[in-house]
Amino acid sequence: MLINEAELAELSDRLVQIEFFKNHRLCWLEKTISTNDDLKSAWKTSRFEQQLEIAELQTAGRGQYQRRWLGKPGQCLMFSFSAVVSPGSFAPSLLAGGALVDAMTVLKVCHNDLWLKWPNDLWFAEGKLAGILTESCLIDGLLHCVIGIGINMTPLAESSVDSACIADFADHHVSFSSLLMQFCSSWDSLCRQSDEQLCSIWSNYAGNFWKTSFLVRMPGIPEFIAVPEKINNDGSLLVRKTTGSQQLIVSATLKPVFFSAANLP
Repeated sequence: MLINEAELAELSDRLVQIEFFKNHRLCWLEKTISTNDDLKSAWKTSRFEQQLEIAELQTAGRGQYQRRWLGKPGQCLMFSFSAVVSPGSFAPSLLAGGALVDAMTVLKVCHNDLWLKWPNDLWFAEGKLAGILTESCLIDGLLHCVIGIGINMTPLAESSVDSACIADFADHHVSFSSLLMQFCSSWDSLCRQSDEQLCSIWSNYAGNFWKTSFLVRMPGIPEFIAVPEKINNDGSLLVRKTTGSQQLIVSATLKPVFFSAANLP
């Protein structure tokens, strides 16, 4: 087990002491199709149940735009949790990325080459370390969100993308349970901040994101190369194209271009 029974009991005791998670039902599964899909089933009931679900293995985990997120048992920490937010507030995917970096900082495994990629990834150097998928449904004027996170703890045996893992840079062992517990604590702390403060925190944690060129793909317009300039309180991103003009992005795919034509698709 990635998280043993004693660690699960400790996590359960810890969650009830964390304001945001005190009413979440904790669930551990050896295998499931998708933790996000499991939690989304609550949207179909009259009573929305807050949950945090951890999976040893997902057989059809996915990322943005239905990309598959797969790992073998023992490679990845994979979990999803429920959140209810007001429409137009700071994007939960950005908040989750900030909470990940904050948790790793507290656990003393942060590194200068860690950086957040808008809107939902955490990278180490030139490899993807963690992915975040947020799905939501508007119920009674509030966004009922399911936030799924996959973190590479050890090297992936098979990967279709350039990947990184915590073992690449951590100088001491980081357990699955300690990272998850600290993430929950960091999320609870950050979600109390204003949108302006969260925007500033995310920008500071983004690191090399601001120095990286990206191939930007948006629906309905030709792809282009741009460098990010700032994020706004609503989570939108302002970039500057190689032509010098600016573009506001609300939804897009950003592919890092590490200064080599060989990286272009």
